[in-house]
Amino acid sequence: MNTNNQINSIFISIFRFVAVSGITAVILLTASCDINEHHHGAHVHGEAQLSLILDDTNTLVAEFRSPAHDIIGFEHKPGSDEERHLSESVLQDLEKNYNAYIQTESGLKCRLDSAKAEPGFSADDHMDITAFYRIKCEHSLEGSEIKVFFTEKFPDLEKLHITLVTATRQESIILSKNKNIVKL
Repeated sequence: MNTNNQINSIFISIFRFVAVSGITAVILLTASCDINEHHHGAHVHGEAQLSLILDDTNTLVAEFRSPAHDIIGFEHKPGSDEERHLSESVLQDLEKNYNAYIQTESGLKCRLDSAKAEPGFSADDHMDITAFYRIKCEHSLEGSEIKVFFTEKFPDLEKLHITLVTATRQESIILSKNKNIVKL
């Protein structure tokens, strides 16, 4: 390969990286604005949100947000030792046991890349629980199905509003205890 071809190849690689990164940033920003808009409004007991973003064909980014009442039974700042322990225990479970909440097809060979769960408070001091996951897979997630178990794990959740964003589409889906599969 001559020097001009090498330079062109490098330039094309950089361009593709910048283009994909830019698209991903716009997608994440759009989803984030959607989430923040809803979050600052009144939350609805019995309903939660899950944003699923196919960052590239092998990476799934997920953000779950729910009124704390539906997850831990109260929505104020934990006051007693029992409430603090319950809150910390649930947050730890959301972080450490992502597979109990989101399952990818086993043949994709996915692993958790990062996770974080934390409480957040609205202007009127109502607590929400948010969990963030970044899941990396050896094989493409595009066209696969994931199973979502938040409504099974938390019986007070009746509906899970899904916002799905991929490179080719954006879709809203409502899941329930009887309907828990999302096609990517």
